[in-house]
Amino acid sequence: DGIYHWFDTRALPMRDVNGKIIKWFGSSTDVQKERDMREALQENEERYRLISTAASDYMFYSSFEENGSLKHRWVAGAFETITGYTFKEYIEIGGWAAALHPDDKEQDIKDMLTLKSNKPSISEIRTFTKSGKLVWVRVYASPVWDERTNSLKGITGAVQDITERKTTEQELRKLYVAI
Repeated sequence: DGIYHWFDTRALPMRDVNGKIIKWFGSSTDVQKERDMREALQENEERYRLISTAASDYMFYSSFEENGSLKHRWVAGAFETITGYTFKEYIEIGGWAAALHPDDKEQDIKDMLTLKSNKPSISEIRTFTKSGKLVWVRVYASPVWDERTNSLKGITGAVQDITERKTTEQELRKLYVAI
């Protein structure tokens, strides 16, 4: 049909006593599907990379260890822009719990209880960046539920920097009180 197709071809020559090739023994394996899948994977990886670098939010996934502690598995998007940390540095300082503003720990506990009841949680919380700057973030968290044990096995979500909006709201409140 004139359509090109990819094959993995291997061959060995059979020679006569003078070294002249008289036959070839070999095989050809159709590798078109594997090649198509590899190309699709590369396209998806490139798409993911572009989304991650263009996003103003960051996405995350954390899961529970056997001992019940929460382990950060991955982040993507504007994580370093918002937090100032590399993912490795963030883990080393103690992650979310260590960066959270002390006055917002109670809200974080409430959010975890919501997630443990298999419901999503949206909250606005303050967190500290690597430089010590306080930023407001809106956290969209969804439970990753284990149907077999009927329990929370992980959390996936997104974090959005809303510092500018919160600062504007505070300035408007001050202006309103002054008027």
